[in-house]
Amino acid sequence: MAREPKQRRSRFIVCATLFSAVMALHVLLSVFVGMSETSSRSRRTKGYLRGGIPLPLIEDVDPGFGGAASADDQAAVLEESLALSEEVAAVLASGDAANSRNQSDSTAAPPDATKLRAHEAREEALAGKEKAEAASDAADSAGLEADAAALHASCGDGGPFPCHERGCPRSSVTCKDLVLSCEKTFDKVFDKPPTRALAHFAVGEICPRTCRRCGSFNVSREEVLRSQAAAGPVGQMVSALDNCTAGASDECAGGRGVWGRIWELAPPVGENTAYRPPHDLAGYKALTDGTSHSDLPPRDEKGCLRYFRVGDRGDMRGTVRPMLRELGMCESKEEVGFTFLWSRPWEKIEAFFRPKKITPGSIVNSIAGLPQQVGQKTSLARLHVACMTRAGYDPLDVIPKRGPFCRFTSRAFAVRKMGSKLQLPYRRFREYNVQLNEEEPEEHRIWILKPQGGFNQVGIHMYSLATADIASDSATAAWLMQRVPEGTWVLQEYLMNPMTYQGHKFDLRVWALVTSLDPLRVYLLGTGIPKVSQWNYSKAVEDVKEPCIHVLMPGTNECFQNKRANVLTPYPTRTNTQEWFDKVIPSGRDFWTQRAWPSVEWRVVELLVLARDAILHVDHQLKRNGLRYKRVFFLSPDILIDQHGQATMVEVNVNGYMIGNLHKSFFPLHEEQRAVFRLMGGNGFPKQHKYAAALEQQTAAFCKRRKAKCTPAAEREIWEMVHEDMHCAMAWYRIFPTGEDRPHTARLKGSPSYQRSFTFLDGVMFDWLQHGWAPLHQLDQNRSVVVAQTPPSADLPPPKARAKPRQQKPASAAKIPEAHLNTMHRMPAGLAPAGGDASADDELAVLRARIAELERKGQAEAGRGR
Repeated sequence: MAREPKQRRSRFIVCATLFSAVMALHVLLSVFVGMSETSSRSRRTKGYLRGGIPLPLIEDVDPGFGGAASADDQAAVLEESLALSEEVAAVLASGDAANSRNQSDSTAAPPDATKLRAHEAREEALAGKEKAEAASDAADSAGLEADAAALHASCGDGGPFPCHERGCPRSSVTCKDLVLSCEKTFDKVFDKPPTRALAHFAVGEICPRTCRRCGSFNVSREEVLRSQAAAGPVGQMVSALDNCTAGASDECAGGRGVWGRIWELAPPVGENTAYRPPHDLAGYKALTDGTSHSDLPPRDEKGCLRYFRVGDRGDMRGTVRPMLRELGMCESKEEVGFTFLWSRPWEKIEAFFRPKKITPGSIVNSIAGLPQQVGQKTSLARLHVACMTRAGYDPLDVIPKRGPFCRFTSRAFAVRKMGSKLQLPYRRFREYNVQLNEEEPEEHRIWILKPQGGFNQVGIHMYSLATADIASDSATAAWLMQRVPEGTWVLQEYLMNPMTYQGHKFDLRVWALVTSLDPLRVYLLGTGIPKVSQWNYSKAVEDVKEPCIHVLMPGTNECFQNKRANVLTPYPTRTNTQEWFDKVIPSGRDFWTQRAWPSVEWRVVELLVLARDAILHVDHQLKRNGLRYKRVFFLSPDILIDQHGQATMVEVNVNGYMIGNLHKSFFPLHEEQRAVFRLMGGNGFPKQHKYAAALEQQTAAFCKRRKAKCTPAAEREIWEMVHEDMHCAMAWYRIFPTGEDRPHTARLKGSPSYQRSFTFLDGVMFDWLQHGWAPLHQLDQNRSVVVAQTPPSADLPPPKARAKPRQQKPASAAKIPEAHLNTMHRMPAGLAPAGGDASADDELAVLRARIAELERKGQAEAGRGR
């Protein structure tokens, strides 16, 4: 008897061991079968990749550039991905359940009646719970409908709404954060709506005040936009268009730093394309000017022209601050009371609406919304799509050979990779390359892949697209799938045949200054800043990945020391010298001054005209509010020029960086930077006393003759432009507005698609230029304006005695730091920078003739007096 328990235990141990061995073998077989299936599936997929991409993996859609694409399209794609994931999960779950049932059926006994009743009870309880939740949802929906009706009646907003998913700007969001989604239901905005009942309500139903729907549930988006435009959108939407919060510096970097399902679809800060400016004099009467005229005396008791503040960046402290002191300004230690500010561009729209902080007549180096319009990675691509649409071109087509517009940047495609799914209009991408090859055949083409949120050349990839890769849709799809990583990207065309300097590729850093948004005034430095590669240019397939050829210019130490380096000695520092004209290919002064450089002017002006449309409403709202101060903006595009002399922008730098003498062996531009502050009026336009009376006389006569007359603000804008012109130095000159002798002005004014972009004040400025008057002046060898005394005309009535709004008296000559004019860099005689309105010799001849005429009149009057 004693042995039986031991025998039973032994038999149990043996059975357990056998069972464990069987289970282990089962697991090993399962793993092997799974690996084999995975391996075979992988082999099949790879084989299919070689034969062509299965279409479900690559969507032939355009994900757009940061909001340029339809939000509905992008949300639908994300929903499709989520639905696919849920479907796969359901299949896997059903397979596991079936496998479990099969295993249990073979081993378990039939369930007894007690277990069946328990199962039925659980099913009934679950059904009852679902009915209760449905009833609760119905009650909640009814309550929300009542609340929505009350909100519409009282013109209020619901919320705030909890927000804890990817991309949320804060832990809760308000109706103003959702203003761009008024037509969407909450389940289209959130992955998990704040409540189940809220899921199927439109944002506009719960946010009638923000969405401008008070009193009505069903208003179209077009009606909403028209209503916002008519009501003055800045007043209602200043914070809605910028979800940055106080202290959230990381979120606010670059305008919007949040990336999520709906948040990434928001347009750039301050954008309102529905706004239309006033079209006549009556509409502009309520708008003040944006000039630097001030009621303050030219110097205070401390001898200070202005009080300035600069940002904390190194170039602002080390370069800008000393320049402003040399101009006669004093540094302000207070947050308020400054009359000149040079800092990082303001990113929040509400920063511009601070009358207690910004003194009338102040100068601030920020224009609301402009850096976001032109300075983000996707900005040029977005504006290019807008330009193509405006010009009547297909946005994904090649620009016709004779088409003059929309050439300010290269073609770019938006690309989005999410897991195994790629979004790109790949058929149009292929067609575009086929068209290019028909016009200018190439053995292969280079395309640059840039991250949409990247900077400083980080994350850039360069790829060769062979002719075989565009032989069919499937070949192009395969090329894309194999090269695009996870994320959102810009796929940009590379300029295959650039203009070169002694066989080296170069691009130009161009400096431009916007001194007014309406009327638009743009000045350009008459020389580009060349960045030239130290390697000879090659577009061969084997050199596609060589950054020292394509992107690193002048280059790193490795580029200079590599055996392929062909170091340029001396290095070219300017583009307005005879040496530059001789060594560029194609060469010649005429090619550069009559084709290449005018193309640079055209691209800068066209870009700014396009960008202004979306942000003009902020400028006008500031002027309606009586905020009278000058907003300027310093921008520096990087530009390539092709072998035909056509300029193309690569990107636009908007950080206002002033290099000073930091790299003077390559970029000796200290005096040109100093001239920027004189041009914008930082030292009070000290030469204006030589022509102020004549200027007032001329503008009075001009405004009297015009059919539409002038507002006082418009007359001050004319004065400001004349002051800026007369204080240009070191080759700075105005490129907009100009007369129709400049090709870009003639073509833009003559184009029906651009005529609506020119405002009433632009028209005043064009008319003033046709009036044909300017103070007596000439240009010296540095292309700096030298002003002569210009008396009022005897043929016109003297200007009326009136209070001059913010007109400054000239400071004494001893206190104005004009000594800099004698220390400026001199260029060889006879070599003036390209792009000016006339040569120095022509200006001097005109000046001498006018002075001689005045002297003859003075002698004649003196003779009659005797």
